[in-house]
Amino acid sequence: MDKETISFTPHDNCDFDENELRNSIFQLLNDFKLRHIVEKETHDIRTILYAKAFEKYID
Repeated sequence: MDKETISFTPHDNCDFDENELRNSIFQLLNDFKLRHIVEKETHDIRTILYAKAFEKYID
């Protein structure tokens, strides 16, 4: 897996907490990855539920 580096430079007179920003970014990325995993793992179940929900309308 390739490693990406992101660097930030705050504006002058900007109160900036690098650790807080890093933690927020990691939290957002983890949330995105978890949502992707859940969507991938539950795709077939959702398809079955949709088919079951609309089966009476399909003839």
